[in-house]
Amino acid sequence: MFLYTTDFISGKNIETIQMVRGMSCRSYTTDAMPQAEERMVKEAEKLGADAIVDVSYTLSEIVGSCTVVVSGTAVKFVEETENAGPRRVSVKLVD
Repeated sequence: MFLYTTDFISGKNIETIQMVRGMSCRSYTTDAMPQAEERMVKEAEKLGADAIVDVSYTLSEIVGSCTVVVSGTAVKFVEETENAGPRRVSVKLVD
């Protein structure tokens, strides 16, 4: 699974599936960040995503523990149709 901080993937046409996120609370940031990413990726894989775009991280530290929330938009690669330019679809928000 590829993760991108941009809202596009150069050379690819993408179709939005939905927003995905992962969260982890650990003693150290170095432990929490990969676990949060892994949880987000697993959610995207369940949806059949090829990649996650517009990835962002939020970090909170409270008395010896660290909470990391990572979120992004799960997307699927689509073929370009004849006489059509790049395809971008707006984000579908879910609860």
